[in-house]
Amino acid sequence: MNQLASQGFWHGIARMDSFERRFRYALVFLIGAAITAAALRHGVHVYGGFSREEIRVAALIAIPAVALAIIFFQRKQRRRK
Repeated sequence: MNQLASQGFWHGIARMDSFERRFRYALVFLIGAAITAAALRHGVHVYGGFSREEIRVAALIAIPAVALAIIFFQRKQRRRK
């Protein structure tokens, strides 16, 4: 008896549905993040008076800071468990 028959027909379908749901969630999240970033950049540029180059430099400086904060908070959560 093959593996699919032993697990039943719906087992493979349910896993695919879960993958599609996670993929859609990630895709919607990325699109929302891009729209939010564009709106923030536009607002800072137009209303804040910062040049595009200044915004770019600040964003590049912020990337390592955010990465370190994520690493720090993940380690802190692991210790609690």
